Amino acid sequence: MSISERKTREKQEMKALILNAAKDMFIQEGFEKTSLRKIADKIEYSPTTIYLYYKDKTEIFHELMEIGFSILLNRFSEDMKIVNPIDRLYALGETYITFALENSEYYDLMFITKNAMDKVHTADDWCSGKKTFMCLQNTVEDCIAQNQLKSKDPNTATLAFWAQVHGVVSLYIRDRMKMFPKESIKDIIYASTSSIFEMIKK
Repeated sequence: MSISERKTREKQEMKALILNAAKDMFIQEGFEKTSLRKIADKIEYSPTTIYLYYKDKTEIFHELMEIGFSILLNRFSEDMKIVNPIDRLYALGETYITFALENSEYYDLMFITKNAMDKVHTADDWCSGKKTFMCLQNTVEDCIAQNQLKSKDPNTATLAFWAQVHGVVSLYIRDRMKMFPKESIKDIIYASTSSIFEMIKK
């Protein structure tokens, strides 16, 4: 391994160390209470070291969100190959739930944890997030064009579908479903998608 390759690997390892530590702290303590100094203490490095990689905690947070959205976008890309838009919409809903259940920490950062979204000024600042949303909205528009949904407004229909699926998985991630049998919760979550789907389709 060359010196250049070794330095690249060491840089990637350090970034991964910072990101993992920051992810845990953002979830456990919240965005506001997390600082670069606290992240540095957690990984046992000086804050100066972190500044070599990130200018502030907002940049770290946005990179974590970008990682999460990239994973979700990659999964959505397979669903987007489905020709029938109503079938595609259902598949996107199930994929969304599966992603949330399998990546609950990333999901928490992407959609639940209060963060510095006010720092996102353009779509370019939130590349994968925007593309992920457009998978859903474009599919809803296709459904409406083929008269497969009750709603004729793509913005309203997209928000309604997204908000209801998001609500179900958020309750699970934040441990607010204790009224249901533990062994049945995931089945109930997936079944709820079918109920939501039936409410919005024509």
